[in-house]
This record gives sequence, C-alpha cells and structure tokens, in this order.
Amino acid sequence: GNKLTIAMEAPLDNLLGFERAPRTEAERKAAADVLARLRSPDKGTPLFAADAAAQCTLSKVEVQAPVLEPGAKPAAKDEHADLDASYEFTCSKPDELRALDVGLFEAYKRTQRIDVQVAGPKGQTKVTLKRPARKVQLAR
Repeated sequence: GNKLTIAMEAPLDNLLGFERAPRTEAERKAAADVLARLRSPDKGTPLFAADAAAQCTLSKVEVQAPVLEPGAKPAAKDEHADLDASYEFTCSKPDELRALDVGLFEAYKRTQRIDVQVAGPKGQTKVTLKRPARKVQLAR
C-alpha cells in the first residue's frame, strides 16, 4: 500500500557505548539525547529518508528502551540491553519509492554495520550496510 514501515533493533552499545541503565549524570543525559533523537528521526539530518518523489511523511514513531527510561532498574549482570523502534511513513506516491537513505552511521559513530531486511510487494531482500554506505534499494 502507501505505508513504509521501518522496524529497528539496536544494541545500546552501538548508540551509547554501554548496555545498562545510566549511572552518572553524563550517561543519563546521553541516554535522554539518544531517546529524543530516535523519537524525532526527521529533525536535523534525517535518520531515514525515502525518495523525495514518493512524498513520504512520518506518521508514527515508537521507541522502547526500558533500561534508559528515568527510574529504570539495572539489568542483570550478564544481560545485554537493546533498543527497539518502529517508524511508519505514509507515501502519497508509493510507486516512486525505490530507495531509503539511512543516516544512522552519521548519528551514531559507534555503529559499524547495519543488517537490513526488506519485504515489499515484489519480494524480499537482505543487505548489509557498512560505513560509509547509506542507501538501501527497495524491492518494489
């Protein structure tokens, strides 16, 4: 249809440099900044940008990282904490949607690789982006 949905799962280490509840004021600020940035992916340099011709606008954002929320309980000693996010775009001209520009490498310097799985009306593909690559071709 006219929806582009992005589901993202990332280890907190790639975004923050640690995978636990923040312990210091600097870590709490860094965690809040990461959450704010991911909850506003179209502010500043976009984290995700579809082909301009497709005329896609962000319609829904969900970001979950319970260990980063204020008052979070520490994770178990050997437990790794992830962040889950989903983004939904509504596209006026979905037939023009051919590629997605991913700005995560610029936003999060610790991220070195992004494994991408694409499912579309013409099939499925899998690709791995490595710095400095940022373009994902969409199967339409």
